[in-house]
Amino acid sequence: MVLRKIFGEQIELGREVLAKSLDHDQSLYKLAVNIDWNSIEDAWSVHFSKRMGRLSKRPRLIAGLLMIAYMKDLSDEGVVEEFRQNPYYQFLCGELYFTHKKPCHSTTLGKWRTTIGKKGMSALLSETIKLGIKFGVITEESIKRVIFDTTVVEKNIKYPTDHELLERARSRMVDLADKAGIDLTHTYNRKGPKLYHHAARFLFRKKFQKLQDTVTEQKRIVRAMVRKMSKTVDQVLNIVLKAEIRKLCAVVEKLLLAEKGGKVYSIHEPDVHVICKGKIRNPYEFGCKGSVAVTFKECFIVGMMAFPGAPYDGHTLTPALQQVEELTGVAPEEVYADAGYKGHKHTGATVFISGQTSGLTKQQKIDLKRRSAVEPIIGHMKSEGRLRRCPLKGITGDQIHALLCAVAHNLKKLIKEIGCNKKAEPIGFPERC
Repeated sequence: MVLRKIFGEQIELGREVLAKSLDHDQSLYKLAVNIDWNSIEDAWSVHFSKRMGRLSKRPRLIAGLLMIAYMKDLSDEGVVEEFRQNPYYQFLCGELYFTHKKPCHSTTLGKWRTTIGKKGMSALLSETIKLGIKFGVITEESIKRVIFDTTVVEKNIKYPTDHELLERARSRMVDLADKAGIDLTHTYNRKGPKLYHHAARFLFRKKFQKLQDTVTEQKRIVRAMVRKMSKTVDQVLNIVLKAEIRKLCAVVEKLLLAEKGGKVYSIHEPDVHVICKGKIRNPYEFGCKGSVAVTFKECFIVGMMAFPGAPYDGHTLTPALQQVEELTGVAPEEVYADAGYKGHKHTGATVFISGQTSGLTKQQKIDLKRRSAVEPIIGHMKSEGRLRRCPLKGITGDQIHALLCAVAHNLKKLIKEIGCNKKAEPIGFPERC
């Protein structure tokens, strides 16, 4: 039996509304109340059709699950399970009553990330910035002074070695040939793994000449298989398999060439680059370069980007400043950056570089020492968040992952502030329905 409506949904007899049973002073409850879910829904609704296909899940549900997953460092499967156990998570995701059912299948989150893309995730980051202004964590004036720094968004791949990459390429080509019905004549299913194990032992014992001979034999085998598949790929009737085979052949040919600047470090992630940041503990990192922008005083993230490849830091400044202006509506006037940004060509804001002494006042020299405050922010996102490894595929996956890491860091900061902030007004319910 229906009594009345709350949040646009109907209340049923005998069931207590979830919001009434929760502590209204709890930070997660206040956060859920103050987020502008309508603006997120408007930004995401353009990616879906109202006339075609089955009705999708509610945008608030998916947005809430993504926030929880990145705040608590959970996988897609883990956040779906946590949703069933925590009533505050369910309220954040827009549930009216407590439920023991799964909100959706874990693969739904991946499909939404692919559909929404970079622009949709930028809407989430923009909403956290608005909340920061609303609760007084930052002001519009503080956005005019920004600290920039770059880091490496590492890909979740194994450390690349030539003998392992060649063996993976061989096995992948054999699997695709079986699916497509291509007769390779020789699959080397016995010789290939044997050469791989021999190469691994030679590498461990530092017998580099024998290692090189083994890798040369592996290249001969893989090169022969690529030639065979390239000749017979036109006979494949399945269009999807044909495209996969051509893509794999192109990646393997690039792997065999091993040209400087275009080397392949992963078969399933060919866009990964090697980046050297000068760290003693980790001299080489495999992924893409990310740019972080935080406010000068509060260290609140107002911009986060992932750039394909390994561009020079100074070349990332202009697009990163444009993103900050798009997300906040405020153009930064002062930028503080490290020595890696020397040679930048941005002219819109005043840029202060670490080590700069000429032309600075005494106060500006003191302010420039504040530039290093961005370093622990990156460290927290990597140690406590999910920035340390990117599990999402492709360049788009890197961009989405970086934005969601920034969203999670801002939300954690907001939750701490909301706990002692009285601006969050609880929702009132009538004493009688």
